[in-house]
Formats: sequence, C-alpha cells, structure tokens
Amino acid sequence: MDIFISYAREDRSRAKTLADALAAEGFAVWWDRSVAPGEVFDEVIDRSLKASKCVVVLWSRHSVVSRWVRTEAAEGADREILVPVLLEEVGIPLAFRRIQAANLAEWDSKIDSEGFSQLVAAVRRVLATADQPGSAATDPRSVVAGDLHPWPRHSRPRRRALWVGLAILLAILLILFVLSKNLEIHSTVEPPAGTAEAPSVIY
Repeated sequence: MDIFISYAREDRSRAKTLADALAAEGFAVWWDRSVAPGEVFDEVIDRSLKASKCVVVLWSRHSVVSRWVRTEAAEGADREILVPVLLEEVGIPLAFRRIQAANLAEWDSKIDSEGFSQLVAAVRRVLATADQPGSAATDPRSVVAGDLHPWPRHSRPRRRALWVGLAILLAILLILFVLSKNLEIHSTVEPPAGTAEAPSVIY
C-alpha cells in the first residue's frame, strides 16, 4: 500500500474526495475506516498503517484534538514518512510543526491546483525514499508479525547510551575494587625481620 490517510471522522467526506484524487494519480490509498464483521477496529487500523509507505494526515479543527489522528501521525513521523495536509487554517500540534504541510484549505477538488500538486510531489518523494533498501518504511524490524508495537528508530540511540553507561559503571566498580585491595595489602604489611626499635635513652 502506498498511502494511509489519517483524518477525523468529521472530515470523512473530504478524506474520500482526496483519496479519490490520489487514486487517480496512480497511488494505492487506504482511507476507509469501516471494519468488516468479526474484525477488531484498532487491529485493522494498525495493520494498514504499518503496511503503508506514506502517511498523509489531514489537519482540521477536529483532527488536531483527536488522539487517534495524533497517534497515527506520530507513527508516520517516527518512520519519516509523514506528509501533513491543512484542510483549514488551524494550529498544527507542536510535535508536527517542523514538517511543512500542503495547504488544501481552499482546494476545490481539481487535480491541477497548486496545493494538490505540492501534495502529490511530496508523496512521490516519500515513496521514492521508502523504496530504498534500509529505509524506515521498508526496514523489516519496524514491522513484526503479530506485534502491535514496532521498534521506533529513536529508541536505538537510547539503547546504545544505556550500554555505554553500564560499561562505564562496571569500569568504575573494577577500579574501586582494585584500589581497595591495594589499600588492604599495604595496611597488613609487617616491618622487615631483624628490624628493632631504637632503645629509649633516659637522662
């Protein structure tokens, strides 16, 4: 799957319009959140999100306060495949402001509009990067069968820092142990044999 569209349920009609326009550009798009009988909603969303190579988040006054949308956007940002879209002039959540958003606030559903063209170009760039070996989107460690918690890339430096800290701690403990042994040896050394104290002289 190429694109996962994240949106608030209040923006469903606009999400469908955008999904149709992106599909017309040749992209495979997942956007319909309806769940078949017997399926679990959050598991379906999670599988579709993990299978995508690009996450397009639609920011509106509804989605900026949606926990689901924020979680899905965070997944896209962690994998470096997030493409934000403004459906209206709203304040984007702080964690996602560093990524430039395509402005579709005035979009009239025409595929030749400037905002939509910018969105398509951004999606193509993300997909081109995602297809490269070793990218976050294609890293097999980022999607584990049956695992709903992929390994975030930012956790790897933390693991390295933890191991370095443990190594330093062990080195300090070893040094302290050696020093304590040396002090113990020096404190128990007896005077050499044959050495006698000088007799005291009484005047």
